[in-house]
Amino acid sequence: VAAVGLGGVVAGMFHMVTHAFFKACLFLSAGSVIHGSANEHDLSRMGGLRKSMPISFACMLLATMAIAGVPLFAGFYSKDAILQVAFERAAVDHGGPGLFASIALPVAAAFTSFYMFRLLFLAFFGAPRTQHQAHESHWTMLVPLVVLAALSVVGGHLWVATPKDLFAHDVRRRDVVDRRARLDDDAVGQRRLREGLDVVGDDVVATQQPRKGLRGAVQRDGATR
Repeated sequence: VAAVGLGGVVAGMFHMVTHAFFKACLFLSAGSVIHGSANEHDLSRMGGLRKSMPISFACMLLATMAIAGVPLFAGFYSKDAILQVAFERAAVDHGGPGLFASIALPVAAAFTSFYMFRLLFLAFFGAPRTQHQAHESHWTMLVPLVVLAALSVVGGHLWVATPKDLFAHDVRRRDVVDRRARLDDDAVGQRRLREGLDVVGDDVVATQQPRKGLRGAVQRDGATR
């Protein structure tokens, strides 16, 4: 939404695709943890699940790194594309919504990283805080998890934005480029207008000077007579 609001439709669509990968993986991983923990929903009663649920832990770890924007993961490239749109918009507008987004979006990403890794450590690390014996989920649940976890890693390299730009983090922001081109055209047009007015002014001065000279000669001739 932020990317589209700033004019970066390509970046917004790119993040929607990568977000689908790692967010779906996170939701399914949470379901796998609940299923393997005897339908336990209270995070404070979990802990130490990485040993009894290694595949669910690995998938949730990869998806968490993707949503946190860790480099080389899918979320890094799509979030980087949105931040590039925000920075370019701020540079063109000299502030405004682009400047606000350039500050607010990194702060929001930092909060996302904090609460996701907090969840990961509470659920999978430390000593078990329940009497239930956790177990890994069935393969019918794990196969989609593994597929989504893999897309959370490599999904950032699969986005084809334009025929010339194969990777999303190399996309040129056409909206900003077109806006800069329009600004350049306006500057050229204004300069040409000023030059044209200067030429017209010179022509007017040049045509008025002979008339003044002729008028002065007539007046001197009348005075002599």
